[in-house]
Amino acid sequence: MLHQADCIVCDGTLEAHSIIPEFDDWMHAPLRVIHNEPPLQQSASYKEWSKKSNQEIIDSLTPGKGENPLTTYRDGGIAQGNTRITILQERGVDVNGLPRVLRIPEPIPEPFDPIP
Repeated sequence: MLHQADCIVCDGTLEAHSIIPEFDDWMHAPLRVIHNEPPLQQSASYKEWSKKSNQEIIDSLTPGKGENPLTTYRDGGIAQGNTRITILQERGVDVNGLPRVLRIPEPIPEPFDPIP
């Protein structure tokens, strides 16, 4: 079971964020939908999730419960869960306190030296 002071990093390990200083702020960063073109409300996914109750959607976003948990970048940008979060926000649910998984982007490799 996750506690408010816990977080899951992208490799699936559970870490207490108070032990990892660089993670202190990301769990509290306001969520930001980053996929909205074309409008989410026109997608088949939106129509399907709209039929679900708030609790069903929240459960699907919860790490350890849902198949595709709420996954965010450190700045609050949503990597996984944009449609479900949009629906909850439209219904007036405060989504910023939901537990989330941290996605750490892969570093961009340095350009290789040209082969002579």
